Amino acid sequence: MTLLRYRTDNGNMAGQTTPRADDSAPDLEREALAARLAFLQRGTGYGLLVNLLVAGIAVGSLWNLASSVHLTAWLAVMLLALAIRFVLHRGYTRAPRSLGDDPHWRRLVTVSASAIALGWGWCGFVLIPLLGGDRRLLVLMLLILALFTGHTVAPFRATAGAFLVLAGLPLMAQLLLLGSPAEAIASAFALILLGVQWVSLEMFLIAIAKNIRLQRHQNWSELERAEYMRSVETANRLLAQTLSERELAEAQLKIAKQAAEDASRAKGEFLAYTSHEIRTPLNAIIGLTRVLLDTPVTDQQRDYLRRVRNAGGRLLTLINGLLDMSKIEAGKLEIESRDFLLREVLDNVVQEQIVMAREKGIGLDLEVGPDVPNFLVGDSLRVGQILRNLVGNAIKFTNKGKITIKASLVRSGGDTANILFAVIDTGIGIPPETQATLFQRYSQAEAGTSRKFGGTGLGLAISKSLCELMSGTMGLRSEPNKGSEFFFDLPFKVRAAAQVARPAHAAGAVQGGRALKVLVAEDGEDNQLLIELLLKRKGAHITIVENGQLAVTKLEQNHFDLVLMDLEMPVMNGFDAVAAIRENEVRKGGHVPVVALSAHALVGYREKCLVAGMDDYLTKPLDAAALYALMDAYAGTQTERASVPADSSQ
Repeated sequence: MTLLRYRTDNGNMAGQTTPRADDSAPDLEREALAARLAFLQRGTGYGLLVNLLVAGIAVGSLWNLASSVHLTAWLAVMLLALAIRFVLHRGYTRAPRSLGDDPHWRRLVTVSASAIALGWGWCGFVLIPLLGGDRRLLVLMLLILALFTGHTVAPFRATAGAFLVLAGLPLMAQLLLLGSPAEAIASAFALILLGVQWVSLEMFLIAIAKNIRLQRHQNWSELERAEYMRSVETANRLLAQTLSERELAEAQLKIAKQAAEDASRAKGEFLAYTSHEIRTPLNAIIGLTRVLLDTPVTDQQRDYLRRVRNAGGRLLTLINGLLDMSKIEAGKLEIESRDFLLREVLDNVVQEQIVMAREKGIGLDLEVGPDVPNFLVGDSLRVGQILRNLVGNAIKFTNKGKITIKASLVRSGGDTANILFAVIDTGIGIPPETQATLFQRYSQAEAGTSRKFGGTGLGLAISKSLCELMSGTMGLRSEPNKGSEFFFDLPFKVRAAAQVARPAHAAGAVQGGRALKVLVAEDGEDNQLLIELLLKRKGAHITIVENGQLAVTKLEQNHFDLVLMDLEMPVMNGFDAVAAIRENEVRKGGHVPVVALSAHALVGYREKCLVAGMDDYLTKPLDAAALYALMDAYAGTQTERASVPADSSQ
C-alpha cells in the first residue's frame, strides 16, 4: 500500500514559495486551497475510471432483473456526467492556475459531480433490492468503493460532502429498509467507513495546508518542522490503518454472510429431507391404521390400533409444527383471505377432538353467541389450526370435568367484526410464574411436562404467531388446580349470506352414472395399498403404475378421469411425467386433472407443482376426507364437461 506524500521533486511541500514579508492571510488561504485542489485532481482520473467500471458491472448484474429501458437511461446519464467531469479534469491539467480560480469551472465541476452522486443514489435505492445473495453483496461493495472516490470526483469540501450525502444516504436507507441483519450490518459498517475516510482525508489535506502556512514564515523552527512531520505521519498511519481495517472487515463480513446463508440453506434442506422421509412411511402407518379401525377387530386390537394412530398423529403434529415454525421464522407463511362459514369451522374442530375427549371421560361443549356472524372472510384453516392446538392442549391437561369452546362478538362496525375465541378447561392449571414464558418456543409449564403429557412446546408459540399474522392477540388466565382459559381475538370481514359462494355438491366418485376411472402413479407398495383401499371405498376404478413413464403410456392408451401422481419415482418423476402429459394434450386436445402426491410440505412446494402443470396438491400422510372432497370436486367438473356437447347439440 502506497502512503500519500504530497511533495515536489526537490523535496519541498507542494505550493511552497519564497516567503514575503507582505504576504497576507487571503493569499495564504488561496494558496492552501490551490494545493488542496491540485492534490485531489491528481486522483480524479482514477476516480472517474473506478466509477465507470462500477457502473458497467452494476448494469451487467442488473440487466436481467430490471427494465432495460431504465438501465439504459441510467447508464446514459452516468456516462454523460462522467464524460463532462473528465473533460473538466483534462482542462484543469492543461491550465491549473487559470481554471482553479474560475467560478464557472467550479460550478460545472459541482454540477457534474452531483449528477454522478445522484446516479449512484438512485442505483442504491432502486436497483440494489432487485439483487439477491452474493450478487447483491458484490454490487454493494462496488458501490461503497465508488463512494470512496468522492473527494477526487468532487474536489471541493462542500461538493464532496454533497456527493457523499446524495450517493450514500439512499443506499444506507435501502439497506435498513430491507430488514436483513446482513444488510443492516453492511449499512452501519459502510457508514462508519465513510466517516473515517472523510475524517482521515480531511486531516491529511489540513496537514498539507498547515505545511504551506508554516513554510511561508521565515523563522520556521526545527520544532515546528518536526510537529508538521508528525501530523503528516499520523494522517498517513490513520489512512493506512483505515484501509487495512476496511479490507479486513469486508472479508469478515463476506465470510459471515456466506456462513449465515449456508446455515439457512442447510436448515431448509434438512427440514425438507426430514419431512419427506418421515411423512412417506407415516402415510402408510396412519392411513392403514385408520382403514383397520373401520374393519371388524377385537376390543384389544382396536385399543392397540388407536394407540398406533395416536402415536403417528403426535409425530405428524411435531413435523407440522417444526415446518410451520420454519415458515414463520423465514417470513414466508402466508395468510389467506377467503369466504368461509365460522360455525362449520367450529363444528369440524369439535368433531375432530371429541373422540379424544370421550376417551378421557371429559366433556367438550361449543357455545357461539347469537350475535356472532357466520359468513366471514379470512383464513379458516389457520383459525381451525389455532383452535385445534388449544383444544388439544386442554384435553391433554384435563383429567375430569369438561372443556368449553366459546365464540363471542367483541365489536363490529360496517363490514368488519372482531370475534373473541376462548377455550376453557377444568384441568391442572398453570402457575403464575410460568405464564409469562408459556408462549415462547419449546416452553412448557414445568420441566417434566413433556415426559408426563407429551408435546414439544411449539403449539402455543405457533398459535400466538398465527394470531399476530392475522392482526390478532392471544392471552391466558389460569389458576393452578382449577383450570385455564386461553383466548384470542381476530378481525374478520363480514359477508352477507347471498355473497358467499356455496360449493356445488358433486356426485362423489360416480360421474354421469359410472364410476370414476383413476390412474395412480406411486412407487411405494404400502402407499399403493393405502390409496387403493381409499379409492375402492368411493367405488372408483383404479389403475396403479410404478413410475411416471408408465403413467404417460397408460394415458396414451386409455381414458382416465383423474390422475394421482407421486412426485419422486424411479425412471421418470412426477414433474417430468406431467410435462409429457401436457405436451401430448397440446397435440391431441383434452385435459385430464393431475393431482400431485408429495411428502414435501415446505412453503412454495404447492406453487411449484401448480406451475409445473398439476391441477391440485395433496400432502402425505393422505387425509381421506381431503382426498374424497377432491374426488367429488373433479367428478363434478368432469360431469359438467361431459354435459357441454349435449347442451350445445340442443
